[in-house]
Amino acid sequence: MTRQFADAEPTACSRLGFVEMMKLLQRREAARSLSSAEHDALAASFARWFGGCYVMDVNRQIASDAADVIRRHGLRAADAIHLASALLIRSQGTDEVVFATGDLRLGAVAAAEGLRVLE
Repeated sequence: MTRQFADAEPTACSRLGFVEMMKLLQRREAARSLSSAEHDALAASFARWFGGCYVMDVNRQIASDAADVIRRHGLRAADAIHLASALLIRSQGTDEVVFATGDLRLGAVAAAEGLRVLE
């Protein structure tokens, strides 16, 4: 997993993604599927990668768009924020937006919204 962060191209991310990744790593450490040293190495690697991202904060536009996404698709709030962030980038004229997720339902909704999905 460390190489995935090291080799990935920087991109745009919702600030919420940083918190979610730290929670995922904590959960895996608590379940003993990661050692403390592995947790620390992955957290540091992700923080370095995230530092190279264009970080999108939840602003009025994203919050409003996320509410619309929830209404259309019934997503959870955090998922709707991630998707609304990607849709905002696309609306600003970006040629292709690739939406990365490990959640099959969120990926299906992102594809339905016209995004290319990397699962």
